[in-house]
Amino acid sequence: MTAKRLSGLDSGFLALDNPTMHLHIGVLLLFKDGANSNTSSLGRVRGQFAARIDSMENFQSRVVEVPLGLAEPFWVKVDDFNIEDHVSDANFTGDSRDLFDYAGAFISEPLAKDRPLWQVRVVDSIADRPGHFAVLAKIHHALIDGVMGIEVLANLFDFEANPETFWGAELSKSSDDVSNLNPFDLVGSVLNDIVNKAREAPKIVDMLGRTALDFLNYTKAAENTIHLPALFTAPRTPLNGALSSDRVVAFIKLPIDRFKDTARRASVTVNDLAMAVVSVALDRYLEQLGYQGGEDLVSMMPISNPRRERSTSNQISALLVSLGNSISDPIERMKFISAATRKAKDFHRRAQLENVTLVTALIPPVLTSALSNLAHRIRAFDSISPAFNVLISSVKGPDLPLYLAGAELASVIPFGPLAESVPLNVTVVSYCAEMVFGIVSDERSRATIGSFAELLENAFEELYDRVHSGD
Repeated sequence: MTAKRLSGLDSGFLALDNPTMHLHIGVLLLFKDGANSNTSSLGRVRGQFAARIDSMENFQSRVVEVPLGLAEPFWVKVDDFNIEDHVSDANFTGDSRDLFDYAGAFISEPLAKDRPLWQVRVVDSIADRPGHFAVLAKIHHALIDGVMGIEVLANLFDFEANPETFWGAELSKSSDDVSNLNPFDLVGSVLNDIVNKAREAPKIVDMLGRTALDFLNYTKAAENTIHLPALFTAPRTPLNGALSSDRVVAFIKLPIDRFKDTARRASVTVNDLAMAVVSVALDRYLEQLGYQGGEDLVSMMPISNPRRERSTSNQISALLVSLGNSISDPIERMKFISAATRKAKDFHRRAQLENVTLVTALIPPVLTSALSNLAHRIRAFDSISPAFNVLISSVKGPDLPLYLAGAELASVIPFGPLAESVPLNVTVVSYCAEMVFGIVSDERSRATIGSFAELLENAFEELYDRVHSGD
């Protein structure tokens, strides 16, 4: 067998998993089934996955821990990989409403760590959507980030229903593979890892010190301070606190032409507009939950770092962006969010914050895992001020229709992971004519998540009307 070391960041994502925080990414794909085939949708989907799986590095690999968890584990390719263990029948009967309950239950279940870290279930039919089938997938964040997700789509999907040849390029292969991993390799890797980290530690500590100094200098200007919230200064709301293990989901779809036109007329980016929509909807949602508001909420926004050549590991860091909730006028708030995002990206570039992720390589996975599980057991985040109030991410998808096993992909509905103390994630994905807001929360929002989805739609319509009226 062959093996490849996880990066410090990928290992951190894996170690942070605990009984209530599951760091996998979910998606619900709806298909128009125009395939002329007597084969079931399960058989066709499974067949296409099996045909393309070799081009998706680490999708046939499981994680092997090093002794005592003192160093990053390895991806080890399994010799007896069976596609049927990962692409299976959902055994679902119901309509669209039932499907979203099923999707919430599906992403509530953690992935088994003794096998490749992804799972797909195929819903053969949906009672109120004749001629459609669905695919539910979850993939651990240790295996994939947003850019890699697009590469995976490129390898799984086609631009026509029945292509003559497979057009997708193989994912880049890492050059640090080793062969015949055995216990002696594992022990040796720990010793080498300790030595290498001891050598690198002074450089990384120095880099962190310079980054902290850069932050202090940058925020001396008042206009920067109001846009760059400090860590663990977000206000506590009814949505913040220790997670439960259950997940509930909802979504809205918006016409992409209206969305892009609104952003263009307002001189903001599509991402700025999406964040403004979430900010305005959050005000009204939290008011329904009895929160008085008035303070600026904070969003954590993932950002892609420049990809290192031949790397298949996560290349992301994160920005904290103020959502400007103290500004009552939605248009002025949107302008504030746009400025805040620019400031955050500017500081990220100046301080080279992508390098901060290197510190993850200094923290043994066993320590990360122990702290995560301890925080879960004592419900630490019921009393600690949250680092942020909501996770908001935006991914640009393809503008042309995609096909899987002869069926056209009709909709992409994303479900991002939750973080301790932050049980609300809004992930926005564009695909063809749609902007889809995928919403994930935990058990506390089961009765109200549908209301939040409606408030998101209302917030966009309000911003649309204001922008197009010139008010």
